[in-house]
Amino acid sequence: MSFPRSLPLLLAMALLAGACSESAGERAAAHLARARHYLEAGKVDKARIEFSNVLAIDRKNVAAHFQLGQVYEQQQEWRKAVGQYQAAIALQPDHVQARLHLGRLYQRGGAPAKALEMAQDVLRRQPGQVEALQLKAAALLQQGRTDEAIEIANGLLQLHPGYADTVIMLAVHYNRSGKPARAIELLEEGVAANPANSTLKYLLARSLSAAGRLQEAVGLVRQLVETEPQRPDHLVWLASLHAQDGDLTEARQVLDRTAQRFSDDPAVPRMIAEFWLGRGERARAIASLEEALSRQPDWHELRLYLASLYEGEDQPERALRCYREVIEREPDGVAGLTARNRLAHLLYTRGELAGAEALVAEVLEANPRDNDALLLRGTMALARDDAVAAIADFRSLLKDQPHSARLLGLLATAHAVNHEPELARRALERAVDNNPTDVQSRVALAKLLLSQGELRRAGELADQALRLAPGHLGAMRTLARIRSAGSDWDALLKVGTRMQKADPEGADGYFFVGLAQRGRGDTDAAVASLERAVALAPEDDAVLTALVGALLELARPQEAEQRVRAFLERQPKNPTACNLLGEVLLYRKDPAAAAAAFRKAIALAPRLAVPYRNLGLALRAQGLEAQARKVFRQGLEAVRGDEAAEAMLRPWVAAAAE
Repeated sequence: MSFPRSLPLLLAMALLAGACSESAGERAAAHLARARHYLEAGKVDKARIEFSNVLAIDRKNVAAHFQLGQVYEQQQEWRKAVGQYQAAIALQPDHVQARLHLGRLYQRGGAPAKALEMAQDVLRRQPGQVEALQLKAAALLQQGRTDEAIEIANGLLQLHPGYADTVIMLAVHYNRSGKPARAIELLEEGVAANPANSTLKYLLARSLSAAGRLQEAVGLVRQLVETEPQRPDHLVWLASLHAQDGDLTEARQVLDRTAQRFSDDPAVPRMIAEFWLGRGERARAIASLEEALSRQPDWHELRLYLASLYEGEDQPERALRCYREVIEREPDGVAGLTARNRLAHLLYTRGELAGAEALVAEVLEANPRDNDALLLRGTMALARDDAVAAIADFRSLLKDQPHSARLLGLLATAHAVNHEPELARRALERAVDNNPTDVQSRVALAKLLLSQGELRRAGELADQALRLAPGHLGAMRTLARIRSAGSDWDALLKVGTRMQKADPEGADGYFFVGLAQRGRGDTDAAVASLERAVALAPEDDAVLTALVGALLELARPQEAEQRVRAFLERQPKNPTACNLLGEVLLYRKDPAAAAAAFRKAIALAPRLAVPYRNLGLALRAQGLEAQARKVFRQGLEAVRGDEAAEAMLRPWVAAAAE
């Protein structure tokens, strides 16, 4: 038998390939073993690196995907955890624990339908699986299907008395539903069945404290102190309970012991300060922090916290001093950059823009991706109408936070300033789509659509916002403006009445009720409502304008003029009020005096369209047609670029030309 001359080479290549394959598998196994060792030792960052090394070698390693998901979950990087669990399930569809972990993340993240789907998938494979039943109950409860959820939960507790997750879920539900006695009963059963479970004891102590059963709560917290002596927060809570029971002496002694036992823990002085803040004693809280920093001047995070308290106490100079001391002590560290950001923000609020911009530049030089610095730089750019620079910064931030409602709202504002309404709309639509429970995004989009004349869609968004937050005054105000723009007076009356109930000392409810009453033809009632609105908001020119319009409709021009002149005594440079005075004088057939008022309004606000139109009409009333035509043309040039203002003046220019 003869062999090809290349056979030895082929055999060598095959053996080499086998050796490489075996070597890759061995390397992956070694990384996996090290990752698990680090995980057991609590070295999560190192475990994360090793699990990633496994996946760099073998992308189909199910165990590495699942356990890396657990690491991400522990580090609260939820999206990355979801991705790893999904990868594990794609490779091994019957991976029960991956489905359960993923389902719990969906449930906590406000996606109960997806959580329910995960639970049902597990139950189809393993009927009666306890964790899946618990997940199903939690998802149903989140969906508002309370009876179904409680039935499943009670069934679980019959089979597994004191099952901790179910007890916790039901206790939280009963506390929120105004049934604290039932919550306490369940938690007591849970603690009896799980005497080592700290979470159950914690919740029971909280529930007992809220019910006024302080001594029982104290007993439980003392147990927590004994079983978890490394937790200073338990001791601070114990002090809080003593204080709640009126024993401040014992409370102070517990706090002193806590400070001594944990003298090297910078978190403890903050806990003690928060104890005093909870009792309304801000000065004592600040003094306790100052004392701690006198002993440990390099606790920079604590000094930053103290600075925030100074800001809250309206002591900006002390806050400035804190921030500068952190920068001086740690110029290149994380705390130093944080201090620069906060100092920049404080300077910005004080109007010291040059100093703020210099600090932000320092931060971005050290870290071009610093989110706080980019946000402040974009905000400052927006404040000075540099929309292009603001857009660049907000877009950069959105790369890391693509679903942030706040950033998308800022981006929309920047696009609006840059005369890009469609881009502003897209940003707000993204915010609404990605944040289904965010009220402000819906309100902002409704306002934009209102300005674009899309009243139906704007009204739907405002209604949705009010279903999410029934007492949200901003949503009510926006809905009222939408109903007013559509002349839907009955609907406006309902919204205005609702606003009166929600905010009886606010002017808006009476203002919108007055507009609705006038629209329905009940002008006398409208004047009464608007009088009330003016009394509550005497410096609001929009409310004054509505009242004056109603008074003129009732042929009460002298009273209307008195109202406007009294307002102008307080606000002589208010262009809206100057224009309003001109309208009243024009009604009273005094076009020369009216023209003077309109000219003053134009001088105060050269880009306001209405005074140009009204001045032209006043000149026409005096027979000065050529001057009127000139004013209409001047007005159109002055408001160039403002589509709504141009639309108001263009017909008058065209009519004058004819």
